[in-house]
Amino acid sequence: MLQKRKIFVLTGKRGGFGAMKPLLRLIRDDPGLELQLVVTDQHVSDKFGRTLAEVQRNFL
Repeated sequence: MLQKRKIFVLTGKRGGFGAMKPLLRLIRDDPGLELQLVVTDQHVSDKFGRTLAEVQRNFL
């Protein structure tokens, strides 16, 4: 059996994350791929609303 190919995606801002959601879903749903999200910047900043929860709701 072939090992899944890991695809790492870096996201730091809500707008960019929203634009990437369709692509992220395709990666997540592909049986040959494993989506790995790296969440940084505004997603983890209190100043910008800590949008990490939005990422978690969509991809955990």
